[in-house]
Amino acid sequence: MKRLGWFTSSETKTPTEPIVWLGEDGILRVDYGDSPHIDGAMIEKIRQKHIALSDKPLPVMFMATGRPSSTKDGREAASTPEICNITTAVAFVTKSWYIRQLLDLYLTFDRPPYPAFVCETEEDAADWLIRYVRQSEGES
Repeated sequence: MKRLGWFTSSETKTPTEPIVWLGEDGILRVDYGDSPHIDGAMIEKIRQKHIALSDKPLPVMFMATGRPSSTKDGREAASTPEICNITTAVAFVTKSWYIRQLLDLYLTFDRPPYPAFVCETEEDAADWLIRYVRQSEGES
């Protein structure tokens, strides 16, 4: 990645393929990797992988390191009926205090139509999301 003084050029970010799997606890996990650039196409890839793993609505844990970024179409895609119909709740996991604050701010002003929370650890996220596994199982 090209460095520009103290700053990193976001134009040099390379797209990463998210790793998606269904945990034994019934929570869909998405690992974006390091400093992902999340757009509508990536959200669609995740939707397709979700459907391949399970045809029922699930809680989703999103994990990323570094400095994730998203486009307007990525944020809009995350709130479409196609996503809302398969998502019971979302937890964002990052160890970065700064990124957690930005996510909290985003959720304050542009809250998705499903419950969403920001966590520091996978364990905290799983503890919060497990109620939405039970909820989706009760609806089956």
